[in-house]
Amino acid sequence: MALSTYDMSAEQGSDFATTVTYTNDAGSAVNLTGYTSRMQVRKFAGSAVPFLTLTNAGGMTITAGTGVISVAITAAALSTVPAGSYVYDLEIVSGAGAVTKLLTGDFDVLAEVTR
Repeated sequence: MALSTYDMSAEQGSDFATTVTYTNDAGSAVNLTGYTSRMQVRKFAGSAVPFLTLTNAGGMTITAGTGVISVAITAAALSTVPAGSYVYDLEIVSGAGAVTKLLTGDFDVLAEVTR
């Protein structure tokens, strides 16, 4: 899987979850043993402070043998992000420190109406 653009939408007041499967050019899952993952959501790419930061320590899980990266953002975390349009990217880091950006795109946070 080369760098792909994928836009996401999340709703304030709801949990958000998605999965990404990292595959090679032949379509086979890449073994991610020894890798970590990270993702940040910012107002724009040059923003100094991210609105959300996810890592394997919180919000992201890698299932190594299947190449699956799971992203989970709690409703509580999303409630701290003002409704609006943002950008994100998702990267993996090998045990040797090599960084591969897998996804990038828009990250829209939809306002919660019912409170």
